[in-house]
Amino acid sequence: MGIDEPVDFIFDNESEKANLSGIWPMLKLSSAPAFRKNVGREPEFMNDDDTPPLQAADFYAWWVRKWTIDGVTDWAEKLPFPWGMKRDIRRLGAEFGERDFILEFEKGLSPEARARWAIKDPAAALKDLESREAL
Repeated sequence: MGIDEPVDFIFDNESEKANLSGIWPMLKLSSAPAFRKNVGREPEFMNDDDTPPLQAADFYAWWVRKWTIDGVTDWAEKLPFPWGMKRDIRRLGAEFGERDFILEFEKGLSPEARARWAIKDPAAALKDLESREAL
């Protein structure tokens, strides 16, 4: 998608905080180096009532879910909103299930991350790996 700088993530405080708490360093560590360099700081959690971009993301996610349930297979290409589109929005459509996550997680694990110390302390492993990559 042409992203060449770190991307920071903002999640809904209500639904995502418990799911991501404590695992961000391991997620980052398990990413391929080319992807990892664009993963920004640890996610922030905000209230979607006070954060318009989260409201927009929730709205868009609702439509994507509806299209998927309705069997619309070309939604990522056409964005079939009932009101039509005034401008093109950059997007990526992908289905990513539990099996996909496990396979990608295993592919991204470097030899350093597979070591026992990395599993015990992923934050320290990530810091060590980043310092090695900076050399």
